[in-house]
Amino acid sequence: MSFSLPYSTLYLSLLSALALMLAILVVRIRGSEKIGLGDGGDKQMMRQIRVHANLLENLIPFALLYMLAEIQNMPGLFLHLVGIAFIIARLMHASGLSKSSGATKGRYYGTVVSWIVILCLIAVNLYYSILYFIQ
Repeated sequence: MSFSLPYSTLYLSLLSALALMLAILVVRIRGSEKIGLGDGGDKQMMRQIRVHANLLENLIPFALLYMLAEIQNMPGLFLHLVGIAFIIARLMHASGLSKSSGATKGRYYGTVVSWIVILCLIAVNLYYSILYFIQ
């Protein structure tokens, strides 16, 4: 029996590449500012650490719910839409927070869209789970 998750493989690989790129930006600042651990009181460093951490904080529930949705045989169009929306949202958030610690449109809309995607995945997974138990 073959088991494959091509949608998850695609979107989680792209999101992992984004996480790696954001980690590289943290390392670059560490090197240029000679910060070994933490943020060293540097506001740019603090912001970049949060950009990276925020992606990871949202990626974990997204990844689990996305894989469960694919295992439940959600339609490919749905999986593409939520995958693309989540990537765009995380790029918007990263861009917005990288520019300012305050409110930015990218940060706001990136957060809102990320949460909407996660809520949609929660809803469809719960729906299919409930259907399983009542049948």
